[in-house]
Amino acid sequence: MPLMNILAMSGTTSPVTVGIMDCTTHMAEGGKKDAAYISGIFDEKVMEYDPKMSLTDLFFFDGASNVQKAGQVLMAKFPRTFCFHGGNMLSFSSSPISQELRRSGYVIFYRPFLII
Repeated sequence: MPLMNILAMSGTTSPVTVGIMDCTTHMAEGGKKDAAYISGIFDEKVMEYDPKMSLTDLFFFDGASNVQKAGQVLMAKFPRTFCFHGGNMLSFSSSPISQELRRSGYVIFYRPFLII
């Protein structure tokens, strides 16, 4: 699929779509949705919403190896962050764990959610 959805939420907001990235051109030119490409997309979104790199706490990705590796790249760039396996993101967003993280004020980026 040539799209990458990025959604966000924080302790004070419900999940919201902050980006639907069209990867068609990149993939048509022989590119892949690999860790470097995905982490670059998320890096841009983090810097758009958190330019001082002081608010972002967590990244959640599904279990695909390319996005898990992207999470590792993002943790290296943003040393205050952690990356976790989020499983089914739509069900995770309403789970008790997600609700507790929001109450605690965590800033989380993940696919398809980017939590600010």
